[in-house]
Amino acid sequence: MPDKEKNMPIKSFNLKEAFLNFYNKLNEITTLKDISIETLVDFIVALIPAAILGAVIFGWYAALILTITTATAILLEFLWNLIFKKPQTLGLLSAAATGLLLGMCLPPTVPFWVAILISFIAILAKQIFLLIKQAPLNYIALARVALVIIFPAIMTKFVTPFSLDAISAATPLASIYGDAASATTVKEAFFGIRGGCIGETSVFFLLIGGVYLIIKRIIDPIVPVFFIGSFALASLIAGQNLLLSIFGGGLILAALFIATESATLPRSIIGKIAFGVACGIITFIIRFFGILAEGVSCAILIVSLLNYCINLLIKYNAFEFLKEKAKIIFTKEFFKGVLNKITALFQKAKSFLQKYIHTKSGDNS
Repeated sequence: MPDKEKNMPIKSFNLKEAFLNFYNKLNEITTLKDISIETLVDFIVALIPAAILGAVIFGWYAALILTITTATAILLEFLWNLIFKKPQTLGLLSAAATGLLLGMCLPPTVPFWVAILISFIAILAKQIFLLIKQAPLNYIALARVALVIIFPAIMTKFVTPFSLDAISAATPLASIYGDAASATTVKEAFFGIRGGCIGETSVFFLLIGGVYLIIKRIIDPIVPVFFIGSFALASLIAGQNLLLSIFGGGLILAALFIATESATLPRSIIGKIAFGVACGIITFIIRFFGILAEGVSCAILIVSLLNYCINLLIKYNAFEFLKEKAKIIFTKEFFKGVLNKITALFQKAKSFLQKYIHTKSGDNS
């Protein structure tokens, strides 16, 4: 037996083969559970702890906002399914999850009609995307960004937790990226005792919900890990308060529950890594250089649109078309023609200058 082992050939390490294996691994398609009643129930269950805490610390009106967004989304989905004769059960649960998530993205001070409007925008966008069988934009991010653009004052008014008289308060991000004072500590930001949107404040409960969805294979951990990781790295390089930057805004809510919308994500591992990194970097750029302290929804919107455009280019073989055109154009004959034209232009310029100098010389004499 020892002699046999001694005679066995030693397999040498092949760098090229290892690189190709790694590259092929990155291009594998990651699979998740198909959308079903069970997955939608799990998604709602994952949101509930953070939603309940938001209702507790911001009061009965916050609970009312969550109820309005959820009820509006369900009603709109019901009417759409009724008109177009679609099955109701799956659609209504999807609408409930959408409505609850939208409510969690709102400040606890918004008028009730804003809660109705955000659900209307999101459900309409979602149904249009389903009709055209393409999702160019993340409809949750689209609805939130639309309201921030239309009603910036309403969407950036926050209150102090457990405040009965609804005193306006700065979020932890205001002290990092703005000039407002904020006494929020990392501990308060992590557990949710701070100003902000209804469902984004408790990082603790959001992480519990996110881990639950990852274990159940409902969301892919690649996007949130690289989303948060790239943002954290950029913040660290810029010398920001790292933990408050991560815990203080809606980064965790967006990375775990909004950016993971499967319809707008790339399918391959390397595509999801690129998607997450791009979201993180753009979020940092918007927060650090832009006028908005919060930029996660804008970043998701930009990257989902970019991903859609790339998918279109691949679908219609645009890269192959450009490659073939480049082969035809950039030939020896092409470069010879360009060179001849440049030479002819120089000759014309030289002739013009000679005539001009000759004319001037004649005038002087």
